[in-house]
Amino acid sequence: QGAGSPAPLLSLFFYVATDGQGTLEPHLENKSRLAAVTGTSEELGHFTLTFLRPTAENGEDPKYASYNYLDAASPGLHRLTEVVRSSLSNRFVFAPPGKPRRRFFAVDTFRGLPGAAGEPPRGRLLLHQVTLEPPGTVEVTFE
Repeated sequence: QGAGSPAPLLSLFFYVATDGQGTLEPHLENKSRLAAVTGTSEELGHFTLTFLRPTAENGEDPKYASYNYLDAASPGLHRLTEVVRSSLSNRFVFAPPGKPRRRFFAVDTFRGLPGAAGEPPRGRLLLHQVTLEPPGTVEVTFE
C-alpha cells in the first residue's frame, strides 16, 4: 500500500447455526448490530454469545467499525457457505469520520438458494459481520 492510501478493510464473520435441534435468539442493538445471541442446544445447554465492539490496539479506545448481520433459515450445515455467499452485496459503505468513504461486501438479505425452492429449512443461521481498518481488537465471549 502506498503512502496516503487508505488502510485495507478487514471483515470478520462470526456465526452460530442450528441443524434440526436447538434454538437461537438474536439480540440487536439499534436494530442493526447483532450484539448477542442466546440459545440452547443438547450439547451446550443454555448459552450466550456476546459480540463486543472493537477497540484500538491498546484495548481501550473505541475503533470505528461497520456492522452487518444475517438471520436466515438454514438448509443444513453443509450449505452454510452457499447461504453466506448468496447473501453478499457490495451496496454497503465504510465511512469513518474524516476519512474517505469506501464500498465493501457485506451480508444482506438471504433470498434462498437456487434450486432449493420448496425445501423445508433444517435450522437457523445467525451471522455477525464486523468491518474495520486494522489494527484493532475484536472480542467475542461465550458463556
